[in-house]
Amino acid sequence: MRPITAHRVVAAPREAIFFVLADLAAHWSLSNQWTEVRELGPDGGVIRLQGPFGIRRTAQVRVRRREAPWLVAGEARLGAGTRARVAWELAPDGGARTAVRLSAWVEAAAWHDRLLLEAGGRRWLAWRFAVTLGRLEAAVGAAAPQPSAVCPSRST
Repeated sequence: MRPITAHRVVAAPREAIFFVLADLAAHWSLSNQWTEVRELGPDGGVIRLQGPFGIRRTAQVRVRRREAPWLVAGEARLGAGTRARVAWELAPDGGARTAVRLSAWVEAAAWHDRLLLEAGGRRWLAWRFAVTLGRLEAAVGAAAPQPSAVCPSRST
C-alpha cells in the first residue's frame, strides 16, 4: 500500500528538530483537538485520535529507530488488527532550514480501518500530517535553548 505522506520545510536546523522528535514524550506539543495524548514516555505511549464524524481510535505508539540527525521511526498499533510504520525523515534545506517528511505505511488493517482509509481516511490523515508538521515548527521554536540573562557589569 502506498504511504500516507506530508512534507514541509521547517525554519530550524535538523539537529533541533531531531531533538524534539527523538523523545516521544515531547510529541505532546504536536497534539491538538484531534489528538489526545493519554500517556507518552521517551519510547512509547498511548494516544487517542479523533476523526471526522466522531470516529475515535486509540493507538499504541513506539519509537523503534533513531538515527541522528535524520530519522525517527516507529510503529502505531490500533486494536488487534491495524499496524502502521511511521517515519520522520529530516534533510538539510540550506541554512537553518530542514525538509521534513512524515510518512505512514499501513502494514495491516482490520476490515473497518481498511474501509475508513478507502472512504477518505487516507486524505484526512495526510491533512492531519500536514497540520502536525506546522505544529512541529512551533514546537521546535519553543524547545530552542533560550539565551541566559546577562547582567551588565558595574564599573566603579
